[in-house]
Amino acid sequence: AYPSCRGILFDLPHVSEGARAHLEAAGLSHRMELVAGSFFEPVVPAAEAYLLKHILHDWDDASATSILRQLHHAAPPGARLIVVEMVMPDGGEPSRTALMDLSMLVLADGRERTGREYEELLASTGWALERITPAQSGVSLLVARKR
Repeated sequence: AYPSCRGILFDLPHVSEGARAHLEAAGLSHRMELVAGSFFEPVVPAAEAYLLKHILHDWDDASATSILRQLHHAAPPGARLIVVEMVMPDGGEPSRTALMDLSMLVLADGRERTGREYEELLASTGWALERITPAQSGVSLLVARKR
């Protein structure tokens, strides 16, 4: 729909290399740049927008803060950050997100967060949360802008 759009897949070397065949098969390799690296190191490429899907919930607050700071450092003024994650209800009522929170704690030392916790985490790293849009799939899109 938008043939002029280009993207960068930034991930660990084995993931980036594994994506190459999929991009070629889909006819998108001319629109995608593959960049290998870690978002814990200052090698994140500059971009107008960043998409993190099911990334932050894998990490504790200190690690998530490090990731967001690296992105903020690389991002040009006005860049957007789109985070796709489950968002815990603020009231603590039972939900499938609470079950995922327990799983993340046990399996990955990560956690699910409330909308308020995401807002505070983003603000502490230079991002201003603009909106949270729940999707029917159970995840939400959190959209932030570089301050």
